[in-house]
Amino acid sequence: MCRSSFKYNLTFIVLFFGITLIHAGDEGEETSTNDIKLYYTEWSVPCRSVMMIGKMLDIPFEMIELDLKKRDRYDSEYENINPLRKAPVINDNGFILWESRAIMVYLVQKYGANHQLNLYPANLQIQANINKMLQFDMGTLTLAFNNLYGMWALYKSPKTEYKQTKLLDAFQIFDTLLENQFAAGNSLTLADVALFVNIITIEAAGEINLNEYKNINFWYTKCNTLLTNYKNVNTIGLNIIRQKTEDRKKEDKDEMVEGLVYNSDFLKAISTLVRGVQSQVISSEYLYHFKSLETRLLLLR
Repeated sequence: MCRSSFKYNLTFIVLFFGITLIHAGDEGEETSTNDIKLYYTEWSVPCRSVMMIGKMLDIPFEMIELDLKKRDRYDSEYENINPLRKAPVINDNGFILWESRAIMVYLVQKYGANHQLNLYPANLQIQANINKMLQFDMGTLTLAFNNLYGMWALYKSPKTEYKQTKLLDAFQIFDTLLENQFAAGNSLTLADVALFVNIITIEAAGEINLNEYKNINFWYTKCNTLLTNYKNVNTIGLNIIRQKTEDRKKEDKDEMVEGLVYNSDFLKAISTLVRGVQSQVISSEYLYHFKSLETRLLLLR
């Protein structure tokens, strides 16, 4: 072998292995899932959406639960991580990211490229449709639900007909948008995961009957089957929602009864009805009911 040929081959070998090592190093940097911290709360829909993606892509999060009763989100250290003081937030080896839908897209693009679940296809138009439905989920469906249920459950703001109508309108729009089998096309994507977590939460809160929406009900059944191995991350959160709903209903009932008991005008009205029966102005068949109610109100005072 001549000297020039030997140099050529040696150069080729060096370049080949050098490029291979560099490429391997890049891949290691992109796909490493060490120390991805997830700040979350169990009852939060956005947090559980991110948790679902982590489960589907086998991402081993370091879970850091925020205790909102202790006002963890107002801690100065957490405020430095997320100035909005909300959850979820991820810390991927020093890269901080908040806003659940941005987190979901980031995780799928970084760790799900070669995964069997193609949740965010490379096709730009499909990606655009996924992003559209993620924005619909946040700006229409979630907004309507939070205004109705969230304000009632957390801040005791009354449910109004207007708020209920806005949620029903959002569901009607979603039902119309589901022309295909899935939210953004003919296969399960990131948009379906986010919307599924939202829908099962709204259902757990008792705010909607899915049987009234043909397309949503069909879509829900398919997602429920495909996500069977992953939806258990929602169990604790949904139970919290159900318990919170029951507690708030009881509070509303107790407050209503208390208001009636201490409302002298209402008691006077009942007493007047009792006298009306006794004076034979009102049929005597109502006497027992009016008298019983009057007695119970007086005992509760």
